Amino acid sequence: MNFFFEGPENATIFIIDSGTGFFKGKSGELLTKILKAMNLSPDSVFICNADDLESVHEKIKTIYPEIIITLGTKAGQSLLQIKLPLEQFRGKFYEYNGIKVMPTFHPSLLLKHPEYKRQVWEDMKRVMENVGLKNDS
Repeated sequence: MNFFFEGPENATIFIIDSGTGFFKGKSGELLTKILKAMNLSPDSVFICNADDLESVHEKIKTIYPEIIITLGTKAGQSLLQIKLPLEQFRGKFYEYNGIKVMPTFHPSLLLKHPEYKRQVWEDMKRVMENVGLKNDS
């Protein structure tokens, strides 16, 4: 299993991605835009892929972020041990070892279904409120 990650080990926001491209391609550009709208930069968040859960758990223990965002079905289901479709559990906070987790749609889905962008933005506004980021919109 390949475990990919990037970002500072002291990040308050930890993102678990269902893919491995992170900030590459069109969905990476969209993720960067979402982070910018949250007053964050790609190098201020820690991001990793969901393929090797053991490594994910280790990194969460090391970094102990304020909030975890899971992008996409695989990341949300595997971290939270939920078998439901993402539509049924996104948009509300869950707990993982005392850390709040916000599951949301993956940017690649938003490229195919722009109508979900509003929902993702609502999810991110809740994340911002919880970590004290300013919301200009």
